Amino acid sequence: MYKRQRVLANLATALLSAALSTSFLLFTYYLQDRLGAGPLQAGLTMLPLAVSLIVASVLVPRLLGRWNARACVLVGIGFTMLAMAAIALISHLGATGLAMAPAMMLIAAGMGFGIVGLQYVAVTGVTEVDAGIASGVQRAADQLGGSTGVTLYVGIGFAPTKDGTDPFLASSFLAIAGLAAAGFVAWRISLPAAEMEETLG
Repeated sequence: MYKRQRVLANLATALLSAALSTSFLLFTYYLQDRLGAGPLQAGLTMLPLAVSLIVASVLVPRLLGRWNARACVLVGIGFTMLAMAAIALISHLGATGLAMAPAMMLIAAGMGFGIVGLQYVAVTGVTEVDAGIASGVQRAADQLGGSTGVTLYVGIGFAPTKDGTDPFLASSFLAIAGLAAAGFVAWRISLPAAEMEETLG
């Protein structure tokens, strides 16, 4: 059972990380290329993302013991999908950088619930001897998913097209499609809340 859950968790991690990494790059592109913000201004504009990540990292572990793993991960994926939809809408409307703040906070929540939840699934039921390997494989899935997502979603989205499709819109929709796949995979995770509590210790 646990082996199957770890495979599902690592696959969902790769798919979720693909969208998360894509969002970070789209934030930067939009602020600097579309709005003409300098590096310092762009960095300051993205402060809500950093603050939200800190808050999420504190709150999410407390919730993991109350919910089952699948619920936590699906909530994270849902937040990330909303964030990608917000990026698409904001870029289409040509809104200000401040309008990106809600999307950034949704991304932070998506990372907090999704990635942290998947990390617990990936190491639940693993012996102390194999815990480091299981954790390393999960982190590798995270990094591989992120780099692959940027390559595919942003690469395809920003490729020249005859119809002049907005690259932010295209990249966001590709990421949303990947997140839908992540949601399907995560739905098949069935780790009870009691086992989560034991892992959290």
